[in-house]
Amino acid sequence: ATHNMFAYTFNKKDGTKVSDNDDDGEKGSGSKLAALLDMTKVENVIVIVSRWYGGIHLGSARFKWIATVARDALEEAGYITSSGGSGSAAADDSLDSNEEKNGIVKGGGKRKGRKH
Repeated sequence: ATHNMFAYTFNKKDGTKVSDNDDDGEKGSGSKLAALLDMTKVENVIVIVSRWYGGIHLGSARFKWIATVARDALEEAGYITSSGGSGSAAADDSLDSNEEKNGIVKGGGKRKGRKH
């Protein structure tokens, strides 16, 4: 299964805030992305996270990965700055050996040359 979840927020010319989200079947993930945008107070942005099933059951940990990837993207694009431990660095350090062995890396991608 492939899921493309997103959240966005922008301000119209008249100052009205417009925001929405969609979880594309990954129940609750769109609202988690929207909460991230709200918590970080970013505006005029859309964040999209794509996840596909590659044979590894992530369980509820998938929500941590979805939020981490979104936060990393916002940080890399300059919308937010590192929060000194609660942001992407802490999430990257939390990779356990099983996830690392199976090729799950920052950004949700697969390591080159690895077949699943």
